[in-house]
Amino acid sequence: MRGGERDPNDADQCRHCEGRGEQTGRPRALHMPPPSHRPINRSSNRQALSGAQLERAVMSRVRTFFRTDGWRFRWIENEPDGPVQLCMGVSGRTMENQQLAVSFEHGSLVLNFPQILFVDRNSDAQVSRVCKGLMHLNRRLLLGSFGLDLRDGEVSFRLSQVVHDGELTDNQLSQMVYMGVRTVDEQMNSLMQLADSSDAVEPRDVIDGVQLEALEGSSESEIEERIAGTDLGVLVRACVEGEEEAMALKNANAERERRDGPGGGRDHEGGPGAGGRWRDHGGDAGGDGGSGGAAAAS
Repeated sequence: MRGGERDPNDADQCRHCEGRGEQTGRPRALHMPPPSHRPINRSSNRQALSGAQLERAVMSRVRTFFRTDGWRFRWIENEPDGPVQLCMGVSGRTMENQQLAVSFEHGSLVLNFPQILFVDRNSDAQVSRVCKGLMHLNRRLLLGSFGLDLRDGEVSFRLSQVVHDGELTDNQLSQMVYMGVRTVDEQMNSLMQLADSSDAVEPRDVIDGVQLEALEGSSESEIEERIAGTDLGVLVRACVEGEEEAMALKNANAERERRDGPGGGRDHEGGPGAGGRWRDHGGDAGGDGGSGGAAAAS
């Protein structure tokens, strides 16, 4: 075959540089077309653009939700088409003006409390104590997690939700936001006492003790409200036991009441969101579902 002719069976030969492989003595299978002749792959640019559009759509939806819900916040963007962030201060029963940042990262909507409290990162004992306590605390959480940044000693809380096609409902946003705020607010005292406790006390005992103290003297309805919340009851129950288990527990309690009478050694359901976490099987508490239920907290 002459150098100017192309072998129709050679699929690896460049149509812009036909025959160059023979002229240079190199196998045509290893020949690559020059950069000016190579096709341009624009798929990555399209993906980046669609990702930016998705982020804008999600964050605009989140901004509308916070405006409608009466929140005061700041909309932060460093450049016109760059990433955006919503920042605000949140206060509750135990926390005061905690910073909350909402952003869109890698296909997920993220709620972040970046500076709940500070730990002396130069104190190995305090860092170890706080890390053990956070591990124990995270095991009990339905959603989200606490973390410690060893670079600056900041304790933070993050909660994320995957967003499919940019669709978010008010109910999804409400459950996500208020569950995150409620979690940080309820654990604030535990975290502060954990950071200030002595090494002689187990971190898990510090957290458990603070949580039981918060429930001492509370009525049954107050405990139910504290556990269940308002709009989070259905979500919490589904996460703890699943819908089938929750229905089975409800039926079992009804059957037990028919058999033993009201309060006769029944499982106490702490409201629609308790998910069977608070159970009183009689004993010293007499099966009344009051303080005995709090003492049996898992």
